Amino acid sequence: MSENNKQHDRLDSNGLLYLFQRLRTIFTGLFQAKETGKGLSTNDYTTAEKDKLAGIAAGATANVGTVTGIAMNGSQKTVDANGNVDLGTVVTDVTGKADLNSPNFTGTPTVPTAATATDDTTIANTAFVKAAIAAAMSGQIELKFSFLQTLPATGVVGTFYFIPNPSSTTGDEWIEYVWDAANNKFEKIGSASVDLTGYFNETNLPAITNAQIDTILAT
Repeated sequence: MSENNKQHDRLDSNGLLYLFQRLRTIFTGLFQAKETGKGLSTNDYTTAEKDKLAGIAAGATANVGTVTGIAMNGSQKTVDANGNVDLGTVVTDVTGKADLNSPNFTGTPTVPTAATATDDTTIANTAFVKAAIAAAMSGQIELKFSFLQTLPATGVVGTFYFIPNPSSTTGDEWIEYVWDAANNKFEKIGSASVDLTGYFNETNLPAITNAQIDTILAT
């Protein structure tokens, strides 16, 4: 039977009191009472030793054995005669470990992805941010304005198409269209006049040539 499986009887304070009462009854009259200033032998029982004994907990034992509750590397650790516990190799090198306060991570650190509707102090990773933006923009249409000479074959929902009005006498009147995706056609919504006075156009703002670029870079 191993040491851990043995049964040990415990002597509590009541039992200890009863034991000393029985011993007192048994030894009464067998020994001479100690007189002040005299010792029983050269190994006198001192006050310091008495106080030391009084400080020992009930049921304490001087036997050295396995320490319950201390387990490392898959085995129980023992206490030596001096009360020392061999814990084995203890890792003390914390080089490269991030501090709890204002940590400075390197590489590509990751954290769990919180639910899209999370609204607390949970860390948000890139997947959470992307999902939150997609949820916020769901069903939203970005409005755009496109000025063309003729309508394209198909259009994009959310884009206003402006085509020059052929009957305009000023050249700044446009006909507005939007794309009707349900019926797969453009829907005319009216005409508008836009004052383009002072704006550049293809005539007074021609594209720069390769020769002009070479001249600029050569100077």
